[in-house]
Amino acid sequence: MLALFVIVAFAFAPIGSVMLCAAMANAYGCKVDEGSVHPCMINGHDYGELLYSLGVMGWFMLVTIPGGLVAFASWLIFLILHRVAWRSAYPPQSLLRFPHRLQQHENFRAAATSSVRALELLSK
Repeated sequence: MLALFVIVAFAFAPIGSVMLCAAMANAYGCKVDEGSVHPCMINGHDYGELLYSLGVMGWFMLVTIPGGLVAFASWLIFLILHRVAWRSAYPPQSLLRFPHRLQQHENFRAAATSSVRALELLSK
């Protein structure tokens, strides 16, 4: 789950910078646009350059959101493959409690494996 959090945080970080820029600019009545830096006096300090930088960082969304989608798709594929491998290595507990079900499970796996091999031979 940590990987998923990192992917989402990376993908949407530019949105956070734009929202922070807008909140600061609205709170102190400053003008912010992408054309140029405008002075923004907050407690005697000029934060115009910082607000301009935060606002322009929003353009990173053009890279981070598609990159986040690719990373999410990769994570999801890996999760599915891992789940399938884990499930075949460790059968459910209900199969272990009833030996006849475990035998059915193993027979099914053997039949599925032989079917796949037969299809591979036919495709050659």
